Amino acid sequence: MSAQIEGRFVAAGIKGQADCYAYVRGGRVIEIEFKSRAGRQGEDQLTWQAFCARWGIPYLLMKPIKGETPEATIDRWCRELEAEAIRGVHP
Repeated sequence: MSAQIEGRFVAAGIKGQADCYAYVRGGRVIEIEFKSRAGRQGEDQLTWQAFCARWGIPYLLMKPIKGETPEATIDRWCRELEAEAIRGVHP
């Protein structure tokens, strides 16, 4: 991501990095990539996903399912994220 702020060019992130990430109690991070139903990951995104796998960082690829309403999609995504967030968390 890059932007021009007050005449200065600012860049952040790593090429291919997921769209969002979530912090979970205990310091875990979950990478979240959103795609449209027809969307495909680019080479940099696949490289980032592979990096996450090597480092044991959860990576969720969120895509709508054909015939699913937008509300159902969001509900499913929330359940998937919640399930991943509680995995590995110890009270």
